[in-house]
Amino acid sequence: MTSVPCDEYIESFLSSICTVLPVTDIYHLDTSNERIISSLLLKILNVLPELDSLKICYLSISQARHSFIDDQNFRLVSYQNKITKVYLANVKKSEEVYFLLNLCPRMQYLKVNFIYDIDHKLFVRNFLRTINSNRHQHLQSLYFQVPKIDVQIINELEEMINHEKLLRHFTIKRILNYIHLEWKLL
Repeated sequence: MTSVPCDEYIESFLSSICTVLPVTDIYHLDTSNERIISSLLLKILNVLPELDSLKICYLSISQARHSFIDDQNFRLVSYQNKITKVYLANVKKSEEVYFLLNLCPRMQYLKVNFIYDIDHKLFVRNFLRTINSNRHQHLQSLYFQVPKIDVQIINELEEMINHEKLLRHFTIKRILNYIHLEWKLL
């Protein structure tokens, strides 16, 4: 599925999905070039529990996500979804990554295409601390874009990970203008 409508059409969109689900399974959701609000994403994922992969161009975390019902909804969707692969094309705040990390506890692979004004070393450090402290049992690969990548960046990240013992068995390598960090689950 590659098209997600704006808020005003979401109810008819969701009901269209529900009529198709008895006939076919939907395993991939691609929001194309659309901005999707986290509350809308929760509604969509609630009716698509069989999704395996999710591609989001822009994610906006809704500020109104602090009601009891929204928290219940989040927990329910998080518990039910089967998403293992997440691709986030544009990240403005690291909270967007952490939101998806919590929403998709079965995630094995995370690809982040472009991170605006975020220190990559700090991002990797905080990301690995988060997955270690929250015991994300399935995640084993992070693939993220760095505008100007060189051997020094790779070496600094590797040294930081080793020195701070953020991961034990891992590989880090450059693939074009991406850094691919992969680790073995213990």
